[in-house]
Amino acid sequence: MHYIFLAVLSSATMTLILKYSEVRKQNRYAVTTLNYIMASLVLTLTISLSSSPLPPVHLGQFFQEFYPVVVGNQGVFSPGAAMVWILLVGVAGGGCFCAGLIFIQKSIEENGVSITGAFSKLGIMIPLCFALFLWKEVPTLFQFFGIAMAFAAILMINPLRPSSNNPAQSGVRTLIILFLVSGMGDFMGKLFEKYATGEEKLIYLLVVFSTALFISAHYTWKTLQQGHTITKRDIITGVMVGVPNLLTSYFLISAFKTVKTTLVFPLFSSGVIFMVTLGGLTLFHEQLEKRKITAIGMILVAVILMNS
Repeated sequence: MHYIFLAVLSSATMTLILKYSEVRKQNRYAVTTLNYIMASLVLTLTISLSSSPLPPVHLGQFFQEFYPVVVGNQGVFSPGAAMVWILLVGVAGGGCFCAGLIFIQKSIEENGVSITGAFSKLGIMIPLCFALFLWKEVPTLFQFFGIAMAFAAILMINPLRPSSNNPAQSGVRTLIILFLVSGMGDFMGKLFEKYATGEEKLIYLLVVFSTALFISAHYTWKTLQQGHTITKRDIITGVMVGVPNLLTSYFLISAFKTVKTTLVFPLFSSGVIFMVTLGGLTLFHEQLEKRKITAIGMILVAVILMNS
């Protein structure tokens, strides 16, 4: 369970740093790109210093093993075939990660950090449904009630309709896109963990962050052509975001090895919502409505039930 706590702490820290960058009106794409540069450099250095050699890529072996492993759910890919699987899910995950980080920053500006932090975690319904129907990861009765309460708390925190007296809640389209890309990004991590061994964890993360870096760098270059600049503050913020962003993914994948998916995602999401809401209240003086206070109490009960 300690991996989930560390993932919560890392994700909440990253979101609150992004809130700071939006308050300062920093270059959104530059911060995102520098974040991925930092994460990719750390991963490259870690893999280079590792004593384990990288396994070769075997495309033919991958096609031979795909049906029994993925369709038949029989074990995991061999090292050579796993490298192909890592490239496939890693590139898809990198695209989701990059889009998710951009829309987190966009939603923070439009909706505030508390609503954004909660709605980004509503995407847990995507991998959770896949886990229930594909791999039969069924929770216990108490855990089921905890999961249901966590979902109810998430929905209570997030208004699904724009409010006429609060323009900050009008970015419903941004929230929906954030929900989709965040959920699919989490599911890519689960697909890696399900069909590859833990030894390739760092390689998977490197593929994810390198893909996200490539996409983000493209849009950063377009903003520079439009006259935007990259400041020293953008560089510092990007580096500060990169470390917790990397650690969030690392700790989540580690948590999958010891805790059911049906528990990892609700625990992680509820914890991040609580910490981000608390940070928004204390650090940025965001106002909490009564329903949000009620939802936080529900989250605490849900966490207790899901740990029972």
